Amino acid sequence: MPARISLSKGRIVINLRLAAGGLALSLLALPAYATTIDFNNTGCTSAGVFCVIPQTYGDTADIDMSHRIITKSTGQTVGIGLFNYKQKYGDLNSVVFGGYDNANYLSEIKLTAKTGRLLSLTSFDFATFGNRAAKVPIKVFDLNGNLLNNGLYNTNYPTHSTLALNTAYLPGVIIRWGPDSYNVGLDNITYSVKSAAPEPASWAMMVVGFGALGWTSRRQRKPRITFA
Repeated sequence: MPARISLSKGRIVINLRLAAGGLALSLLALPAYATTIDFNNTGCTSAGVFCVIPQTYGDTADIDMSHRIITKSTGQTVGIGLFNYKQKYGDLNSVVFGGYDNANYLSEIKLTAKTGRLLSLTSFDFATFGNRAAKVPIKVFDLNGNLLNNGLYNTNYPTHSTLALNTAYLPGVIIRWGPDSYNVGLDNITYSVKSAAPEPASWAMMVVGFGALGWTSRRQRKPRITFA
């Protein structure tokens, strides 16, 4: 609704409540908050402990999560997504893993911040299946493919390991592990989200808008002269 201007006994009352309220809401920043994606309730439909995770799992009002299995030799996506397994990966209750053997596939999870948001990847847990020990390559990228982390990490049954990252706030991150992503599963992916800073053009528009409101207010407050 546009601003309402009313005249009463020579005084001008400018009702800018709705306009100012909408502008104030647009300026409110989302305080940074942390959340964790676990894989205890993925909505899998199989009767057993092994199933494909829906692509909608992990999505929130602020981030989108997607995942895939990649053929190591070609880089092509195979299947429809990563798997959920509910036992025997170290001491983790339920994990995400991918691939069909321990040598030929990579697993990938992408977290993408929605419009007006940025995210920071804090940490995640990983563990190996059965009575095994694993040394798994783990890489983390930003959405432009820039490498944020690259390492070879150990994890031994029956415990788990944790990789702490605390990346900068970014539009999104990609976690890629393997080729032994069949025997190594992830859980408890923790990230923080905050509002993205307005672009310089947005700040300029807001300054111009406030200036226009102030100029209009001053102009309308000029004394009114009446003749008896």
